Amino acid sequence: MNPPTDSYAADVCRAYLGEVYGEAMYTTIAMAQTEARRRAAWLTMVDLEVAMRERLVSTVERLDGDPSLSESSGELDRWRAAGRAEGVDYTRMPWREMIVRFEHELGDDIERYRALERGCPVTDAEMLSMLTEHEVVAREFARRELSGATSTSLDPVRKLIARLRSSPAGSR
Repeated sequence: MNPPTDSYAADVCRAYLGEVYGEAMYTTIAMAQTEARRRAAWLTMVDLEVAMRERLVSTVERLDGDPSLSESSGELDRWRAAGRAEGVDYTRMPWREMIVRFEHELGDDIERYRALERGCPVTDAEMLSMLTEHEVVAREFARRELSGATSTSLDPVRKLIARLRSSPAGSR
């Protein structure tokens, strides 16, 4: 069992902020979509970010988090604004180019979360496994979209959202 370190706590807090960022980014992309299916897909991705963020809350609180995570600090607003700005950048691209970029960018997040997962205390292993998995299913969504499997592109995402939401109350 690895005890939490200051670096570990900071990394978990950054993951939480990443969910705040992702929610804002995906919402911006969703609202710009004129095709109902694409809008619904991005709204499902928003739901994934919200479910993951909600799952992270108790861990951030237990680690004593970062005081900058309070709404009054303005830090969350800065992350939301940055997420919206990247969302706007995405919306300027054709659909395929947007999805290619999205799929590519997820690789770094997956590797970062796998490293965090490898060094975590056993008490956080399940939550961090889901953190990694949520990036993996986001990438699977992109890969399926690119391959033309649009009717099943969200299946892994929806399954993980259900797992995140059905977790024991003490782990959210």
